[in-house]
Amino acid sequence: MKVNLFFLRLLFLLFSLSLQAQLTVEKSVDSLNDLYAKGLYEELIYFGQSSLAEWQPEDTLDKAYGRTLLNLGKAYGQLEVYSEALHYHRRALAVYKQISDSLGVAHAYTYLASVYYSTEDSADAFENLRWARSYYPDSVSHTEEMRYAYILGLLYKKFDTPERGLELIDSLIPHLRTNTYLYAQVNVASIDIMDSMEFLVRYPDILLHIERSKFSVVYRIKALEEVLMRANEIGRKDIIVRYMPKLERLMSDGGRNVSVTQKARFYMLKAEALAYQKNYVAAFAMMKEYTKHLAQMDSIRGASDLKKLETQVRLKDSELNAQELELALQDSKRQTHILIVIIVLAGIIIFLIYRINRNTRERNKAIAEVASTRGRMLSILSHDIRTPLSQLIGTLEAFEEGDLNMADLKEMLGPIKSAAESTNKLLDNTVAWINVNRADFKLNPISFDVQAFYEDIWTHFAGVARNKEVSLKLDIQLKNLHADRFLVQTTLFNLISNALKFSEQGGCLILKSYQRKDRKVLEVSDNGRGISEANLEIIRWEMRISTQGTHRESGGGLGLTIVRDACHKLDADFEIDSIEGQGTNCRIVF
Repeated sequence: MKVNLFFLRLLFLLFSLSLQAQLTVEKSVDSLNDLYAKGLYEELIYFGQSSLAEWQPEDTLDKAYGRTLLNLGKAYGQLEVYSEALHYHRRALAVYKQISDSLGVAHAYTYLASVYYSTEDSADAFENLRWARSYYPDSVSHTEEMRYAYILGLLYKKFDTPERGLELIDSLIPHLRTNTYLYAQVNVASIDIMDSMEFLVRYPDILLHIERSKFSVVYRIKALEEVLMRANEIGRKDIIVRYMPKLERLMSDGGRNVSVTQKARFYMLKAEALAYQKNYVAAFAMMKEYTKHLAQMDSIRGASDLKKLETQVRLKDSELNAQELELALQDSKRQTHILIVIIVLAGIIIFLIYRINRNTRERNKAIAEVASTRGRMLSILSHDIRTPLSQLIGTLEAFEEGDLNMADLKEMLGPIKSAAESTNKLLDNTVAWINVNRADFKLNPISFDVQAFYEDIWTHFAGVARNKEVSLKLDIQLKNLHADRFLVQTTLFNLISNALKFSEQGGCLILKSYQRKDRKVLEVSDNGRGISEANLEIIRWEMRISTQGTHRESGGGLGLTIVRDACHKLDADFEIDSIEGQGTNCRIVF
């Protein structure tokens, strides 16, 4: 229970401290408003800056902080220290934007426009006032609308169309009876649009209204000086003489919060009053003071103009630098584009040269291979075919001439038949090679049953297998194959023929089909005498070799060439491995 009471007291204490801090902040802002209303601008600046120094960084995003900054900006503006006024108004603008206070943003832009009005920077004045208008909420008070119209009228009066500005200011007067401060401002601003008679009728009421409303000393000085300046314009110097003692008392009461412009006007009006009273020596002294303060005013405005000019020069310099940078970037982009085009064209040319060279090499290689194969074919046709035919012809001529009897002829029939069969096979391979390498050859891929395909091929070799007592085994794991049946058949004809050729009496030949990862394989395996390592290298590199079989069967060396060309057409790989004395495995890998 004690613990709970302790925490409750602690929470109450924290809440009290927070509330007290908030009240302190609000009271501080109200105090600054009072100082501004009383025209105590230097005191406001002192207390305002002290207040900012005490603000915690995490608490600066707050409306009260923004109002403090605006008050400081307004105070510096009244003292004609316009650079500081702009600084604090811009800080306030940043705060209000961060906390999304649209009315605060509009006020900050309005005060910035007022400063630019005082420094006679028409472009920035109008631009900031337009920004202020864009940030006003959808529904604003009548006073805000009137304040905006009043400042716009001042800008028109000073920078654009004076008649329009004066008309706008004068139209506000009947609508501002409820707002004493703004009503007084509009009345004072409209003094110079009054004709002589209207001025003489209205100015006492204007001064009386300002006196009764308890405006700050500084603002009362401003109002009285406006009245006396207008009186001087219409030649009523007696009014200046009448109100000069009051203006002197106000100047004395204003002290350091009186601006240089107000001091210059005072000395000019004092000189006019003394001259009207024929006190020319004192009037001359006042004119010297007026001239001194006028020079000070020119110095302030000159510094402001110089700063503005420096800003414009920097902006122009930045603009020129940006243009130079833009031109440099455009030139760089243009050079880059040209370089890219050159690189692309060079790449295309190099690629075309490479393709031409590769195609030329491939064509030359193909021509060389065709020439080599053609030479091999001519050799086969001129020797391997002509030789057995010449032997047959010679044997028949010898029998015909009586050099051979029937018994000798019968004895020679076996070798002659073997030679004829070999020649026939050679002619079949030659025709197959020609068909595979025809220029108009087109693939005709179909799906077919592998086991039926193997059995159909084996019927062509049944006689040879029976004579050598070679058995056949089928190992079918891949049921179907999609490929050009003619080319696959041509390839297997040559591989099975070679397997039988090099199989020993009573050997075994295995035809396989299976899947190897994502590829399909047809394999012909035998347990014949195998191939030596040297011949295997020749086969792998040249794909042709001619050796006699186990029963001295001869060959033309064209079979593996046909296998290579057919596999190339099928977009398949040909693999061969062998161990001499154990057998050979040949694979077509799709």
